[in-house]
Amino acid sequence: MSVRCQVERYRLAAEGIKTLVGFLGVIAVELLQLTYLHRTQPSALAIEILNPLELKILKAKSPQLPKVLTS
Repeated sequence: MSVRCQVERYRLAAEGIKTLVGFLGVIAVELLQLTYLHRTQPSALAIEILNPLELKILKAKSPQLPKVLTS
C-alpha cells in the first residue's frame, strides 16, 4: 500500500472519529441533564429532557430504571 493511500485512509478515519465524538457529546450532555434533573427534581419526568425515541431506547437498554424517570 502506498503512503498516499495510508494517509487518505487515516484522514477518512479521522473524519469518522470527529462525527462519532460529536454524536457521543450530544448524548453525554443529555445524560448529564437527566442526572441533574433527577437530583434536583426527583419527581420530574425524563421526557422533559429526552424525546420519545430516546426515552424508548433508554428503557430498552436499562430495564431497571426508576418508574419516575420512565413515565
